[in-house]
Amino acid sequence: MKLLRILVLTAFVAVSAVFLIFLVKETITTDRSIPVITIDTEVLEVELNAKNEDMLVGVTAHDKKDGDLTSEIFVESVSRFTKKGECNVTYVVCDSDNHVTKATRKIRYKNYTSPQFVITKSLCFSACDYIDLTETIQAIDCIEGNITS
Repeated sequence: MKLLRILVLTAFVAVSAVFLIFLVKETITTDRSIPVITIDTEVLEVELNAKNEDMLVGVTAHDKKDGDLTSEIFVESVSRFTKKGECNVTYVVCDSDNHVTKATRKIRYKNYTSPQFVITKSLCFSACDYIDLTETIQAIDCIEGNITS
């Protein structure tokens, strides 16, 4: 019984020592630096049909270990309008150690106009007619097109 206790204790000490060695090695070699996204302007003006590449103008990223990560940046999301013709765009970049950084800036659409209602038929109806206003009145947006639904 005494021999079994000594063997278990020895195995425990050996496993603990190996675990600590790997833990220290992992702690020393792990990259703790996170990427930094730099945006040169607070508000970017873009055309109505702007693509993600157009929204990335003036955005750069750098990481201490990986260096320049600008080519790895992508547009994560574009918010709903916060003001007339203005949205927030969120950028994201990930380094080789899977550290993720996000940044946000405003984009303003050039020549933006609010959605318009268009009347396509006369609004005179007889009392017994079936009326479907979606056939008569449409909503048009300069970005999304027909938004009647």
